[in-house]
Amino acid sequence: MMKQKKGAKPIAVTLDMARRRIRIHKETLYALGMPAYVQFLVNPDALFLATLGSDKPLLYGTANKVNLSNREICAGHSIEFYSKSLLDKLMEITGQLRMDRNYLLTGEVDRVNRVAYFSLRSLEQVERRGRHG
Repeated sequence: MMKQKKGAKPIAVTLDMARRRIRIHKETLYALGMPAYVQFLVNPDALFLATLGSDKPLLYGTANKVNLSNREICAGHSIEFYSKSLLDKLMEITGQLRMDRNYLLTGEVDRVNRVAYFSLRSLEQVERRGRHG
């Protein structure tokens, strides 16, 4: 697994509970090899969220298309996915998420398998951004 270098931007996702949005930060996308698709995986027993990157949709999977060009990502864009059911599940298994908060998860990447792992034990509450954030 890839460990964070000192001073490097973290491998991270943000959970925006009010807007039912999962934001994958651009550094995470780079570490996953700029996938065309991502799939979210949850391990409720180990309290982990994983993001699996792929160049094509997974057979019988629930992969989400990444709709940003390399140019947009270089300009500072992250990608966002909306999923009430995923965030409701995370709320259920952690027992600590609030609907009016944002949470940051930092993790590690397995570059060979293109998977980013985030421990739900490391949830960090972050300030909500303005109306368009």
